[in-house]
Amino acid sequence: MKRLTLFLVAGASFMLAAPAHAQFEIAFRAVQRVTDEIAPFDLNSVSGIQRELRKRAARGKTPGFLEAYLEFFKARAYPNESFDWNQYNLAARQRDALPTAQFVKRKAPGTLGTPSGDWAFVGPTNTNPAYQTFFGDRAIMGRVTSLAFPPNPNRTAARSRVLYASTPGGGVWRTNDAGATWSNLTDLNAFWQSLQVGAVAVTNQTPSNPSTNTDIIIAGTGDPRGIYRMYSFGVMRSTDGGATWEAPKRLTADPQLPITSIVVDPDQPNRITLTTGGAATATGDGDNRYPPPSRQDYAGQIFQSTDWGQSWTAVERTGAYWSRVSIGAKERTGTRLYWACGWDGAGTAYVKFSTNRGQTWQNALSVPALAVGNANFASLDISASKNAPKTVYLMSGQDRAIYISENGSSTWSPITNNFPSQYFTAANDNWGQSSYDYYLEAVPMPGGYKDLLVVGQITLAAAIRDDGTGVWNWVDIGRTGTGGARIHNDQHCIAWDTRDPQNMFVGHDGGVHQLTFDRRAAFGLGAFAFTNRSANLRITQYYEGAWHPTAANTMIGGTQDNMSSRSAGGAATINNWEGTGGGDGSGSAISFSNPNIQVTLANIVGAFYTNDGWATLGGSSNLVSNPNRSFFPPTTFDVLGNFFWCDNQVNKYTTNGTNMNVVGGWANLAVPGGQYVTALAIPLADPDRIYVGTSGGWIYMARDGTDLPPTWERIDDGLGGDISPFRYVTDIAVNPFNPDQIVVSYSGIGTVGAPVTDHVYRCLDVLEPQATRVFTNVDTGAGKLPDVPINTVVWDNAPNPAIPDFHVTPRNPNAAIPDNNRTGITDTVNVNTTAIEIVTEVSVNLKIDGSWNGDLYAKLERGAETAVLLNGVGRNGSAPGYDDDGVDVFLTDASPSQGDIHTYQNVTGPLPVGVPLTGAWQSDGRNVGIGVVANATPRTNRLDVFNNKSPNGNWTLTVSDNGALDNHTLVSWTLTIRGLRADGTPVTRVYAGGDLGAFYTNDVAGGVVAWQNATQGLKLPNVQVNDMEHVPATGFLNAATFGRGMWRVPIGTAVMAGAMCRPSRFQGGGARTTRLRVVLAAPAPMGGATVTLTSGDPARLTAPANVVVPAGQVTATVNLVSNVAPVAEVTIPVSLRYNNELRQTFVRLTP
Repeated sequence: MKRLTLFLVAGASFMLAAPAHAQFEIAFRAVQRVTDEIAPFDLNSVSGIQRELRKRAARGKTPGFLEAYLEFFKARAYPNESFDWNQYNLAARQRDALPTAQFVKRKAPGTLGTPSGDWAFVGPTNTNPAYQTFFGDRAIMGRVTSLAFPPNPNRTAARSRVLYASTPGGGVWRTNDAGATWSNLTDLNAFWQSLQVGAVAVTNQTPSNPSTNTDIIIAGTGDPRGIYRMYSFGVMRSTDGGATWEAPKRLTADPQLPITSIVVDPDQPNRITLTTGGAATATGDGDNRYPPPSRQDYAGQIFQSTDWGQSWTAVERTGAYWSRVSIGAKERTGTRLYWACGWDGAGTAYVKFSTNRGQTWQNALSVPALAVGNANFASLDISASKNAPKTVYLMSGQDRAIYISENGSSTWSPITNNFPSQYFTAANDNWGQSSYDYYLEAVPMPGGYKDLLVVGQITLAAAIRDDGTGVWNWVDIGRTGTGGARIHNDQHCIAWDTRDPQNMFVGHDGGVHQLTFDRRAAFGLGAFAFTNRSANLRITQYYEGAWHPTAANTMIGGTQDNMSSRSAGGAATINNWEGTGGGDGSGSAISFSNPNIQVTLANIVGAFYTNDGWATLGGSSNLVSNPNRSFFPPTTFDVLGNFFWCDNQVNKYTTNGTNMNVVGGWANLAVPGGQYVTALAIPLADPDRIYVGTSGGWIYMARDGTDLPPTWERIDDGLGGDISPFRYVTDIAVNPFNPDQIVVSYSGIGTVGAPVTDHVYRCLDVLEPQATRVFTNVDTGAGKLPDVPINTVVWDNAPNPAIPDFHVTPRNPNAAIPDNNRTGITDTVNVNTTAIEIVTEVSVNLKIDGSWNGDLYAKLERGAETAVLLNGVGRNGSAPGYDDDGVDVFLTDASPSQGDIHTYQNVTGPLPVGVPLTGAWQSDGRNVGIGVVANATPRTNRLDVFNNKSPNGNWTLTVSDNGALDNHTLVSWTLTIRGLRADGTPVTRVYAGGDLGAFYTNDVAGGVVAWQNATQGLKLPNVQVNDMEHVPATGFLNAATFGRGMWRVPIGTAVMAGAMCRPSRFQGGGARTTRLRVVLAAPAPMGGATVTLTSGDPARLTAPANVVVPAGQVTATVNLVSNVAPVAEVTIPVSLRYNNELRQTFVRLTP
């Protein structure tokens, strides 16, 4: 009721007169600014995030990550204010219960459908940033949440090169060579139901001789700082260095708590302590219950295991966002102080310590005045000195302060006197994202008394205390935001080598850098050296992707905080990617008609485009200037080369086929109710047909998209009312051969008690009148999708697998073969069949009576092709050939056989007198004269010479006797032709990608639509899939994932990418016409491409014999004519055939 009331008030404001409305708006904004300032900090609801964005704008601050987070949150919460993260755990079980998908592909035109194989990682690898400011040096790969060295008690150099890393969407990784290469440890393990990991630690049960295959890895799931993947499914443990994993260890009853830090006791490696919690901030509506029904402010606890991570016990039950646990230096008594910090939604900060290795906890003796939970910067971190047992450091993001206590927390002193609080310029606040970027680490320097403090925020800072003055001298060592940035911005974690603490690794939004400190050098920037160790860390988080229409290795996509990364194709560049744009990349598109024209958007920065495959770069800020838009604006090209992108309307930019024009265009679909466009689909074969989905769940269609402007129709309001599920539309897929059939995907999560269960709808006839138009939920029943968002849908563009069939012609000539006559006798059959279009196998049953088989020669001919069946069996130079008596054999080169018939006695030995050769044998194939044939003669003319040819025409068998004094008779022969005929029936295979992986149905138009799991069973990790596209020319289904880069799986090629008629439905008769457009998957060859056409009802709809696509082009059009009107509406198929591929599009004629 509250939401409805607010909506009505907003709607009423539009009815005021202009001056009154302006005054109302001014007053409303003034009140809003006041309420924004006094409202509690809230990132748990749509309105709360919007309020924080307004606050930042009012203060002149950049939005930071909040714009992307708002988009992520709105899509999943709408129409609610929030949602329940625990729904993901339940949905993962739904996914795993689905059967593994069995894709079927066509290997090439005219071949049988076969299983398509598995997904394979494509990239990116070693991405080079377009510029150094903010991004540092090459490579920029993706965010790392924590790093951990394994135990190294023997202080070996080899062990110092081993490092483990956790990531927010790519699982756990390990390097054995200090980051030169990385291996994923979690991709295909069935217990890893998703791949968000917030913390990792390593211990080992063989301390005398530890190795990677005995490392015990403790991984904490959930990504509380990144917020995008808050949900946890517990603690994961491997006892063999990640080779295998155990089932998740659940810390509490569901929902599981996001894990924020893990630490191993240096003296008791079986004792492991971890902290939990998630974004403990007030919700703004007074709902702070635990566990919250639909909030992400999960109040955490501190847990401990004393059995190497096998079982866990809560040791501190105070409900808070416990951000860190740290263990101090050993005291003379052998004990160590444990320290922990956290805060709760009420704004209470907690600093606690333990004197009994974390078994019980008590409040710190004193704590500085700490502000938490009510500002953009709420964060706490703590780090115990490894040199001084009573020394501990504390950082508060909201207070913009770092403190030291050297007496076990009795007193604290600030040490932030010259801390680098700005980066780039004075207006850029280094503390500005402290709830996302923060860590504090005291690294023990050799000598046993000095700590090097390293602080990660937006940039990376370090300090060491001056022995004389006692002042901490801070240095910005990351230099992010400058032209000489040394590392990527947004710092998250650090690990240091116990063998040599001057050897450190730091993790950030771009990956991992090795950091080396020279304590003998003068303290300053020059004492620190960075080496990028990210090149092989394949963890890029893609929002969207675009793929080249013919070059399989050319692709581009917008990423989280790592620009838009692209591969230019080829073996070299697929392993060395380039960054384009800046900030968070976004929507990307590659022109189908001229792939040299490409566009990618960068949020906040603008749009970047190229006319020459990125040899040169163009840019425009006006493409992203409207704030009322998706953070990931939909983009695409139509087949005519026009570029489209969307905000709260659809914007079109023209090209001349060679260059972008980024200043012209139209924009007239103003989406009502504060909505904006979230999905855009323009079928290749009908650039006049445009489909649009909105943030409120509405769907629009234009059928005159080349007009300026087009006319829009809302189509999701069939059956006499609004049938939209009133949720964010994520994607629209159009049948490539029928513009009236679409599949629509939706976001939305809901709660565990009331999950959103319908994420995919279909409409098989959008042109039906509103009263009868039907959108059908195809996410229901036993084979339904998991109850979490579906982000992308793809209609398969490959034809159906060809239909196998055969043709048999028996012959019984019973004719004598002239003795010692090389001309012999012939027998011809004519084949004229429609059952087979392409030959896949020819076999011959051949029966010849007589003696001395070594004199026989037999060949089979059709047109210009000849297969040699017999050629003097046994002859080998001067050898006279076998003297056996006749053959009654089955000749084939495809089925199992006993081998080459020319040398059959190698298998059978000499046959008894009067006994013919029998069995299955390969045809001879030696196309030389019988007098010179030999065993080693190349077998170039076997029966497989007829494969991939037409079966129709005259087939002639010739048999001759080439020696004297024996008689032979051709008793019988049977010609068997096996082959395929194209299946031009409509394709209804659809693929879907969502927050929990990839899915497939082989019949989205069926009565009961059953989905299959196309994720881990096909070797795609259980990762979020944000975008997919089937490229018909390459045959790949491509996927852009949020945490594991880009993947692809072969599902089948096509030579035609689409065909549609405009209009697809019109009044028949009167010589009225419709324009048929055919689009090829690749440019037509020299001489053009001739596509033959056949009308399914030539009396009512006349089609020309063909349409020719000019050389180098991908599309052409031709008119179809209706001279006779039907009595009732009729659907007429139009068949298109090109290069052995048969497809159908449809025209509906009305009376």
